Amino acid sequence: LYTIAKNESLRMNEKLDREQKKFQKLIDKIDEDDTKEQLDLDFLHDSIEKLPPLYKDVIVLLSIGFSEREISKKLQIKKGTVKSRISRGRVLLYKLLKEVM
Repeated sequence: LYTIAKNESLRMNEKLDREQKKFQKLIDKIDEDDTKEQLDLDFLHDSIEKLPPLYKDVIVLLSIGFSEREISKKLQIKKGTVKSRISRGRVLLYKLLKEVM
């Protein structure tokens, strides 16, 4: 009976060690991914800052989560103007990102 208990204890310890190693690998991978995402977000933020003010204001508000109607009220411009600035701002942002990459 003691031999069974000893073997079971050793087996459980080995299983616990394997699980801890898996968990550590997962944490390392998550940290690595978070660092990459943060660098990508910083890069995108810097690219948005390079946009002309007309387009930058609209793109920033859109990225925060404002709707086109809310942006038009906030900036006191027509909804059609907001749509065109969003479209042109996206094109300019794409060109800026493409140049750097």
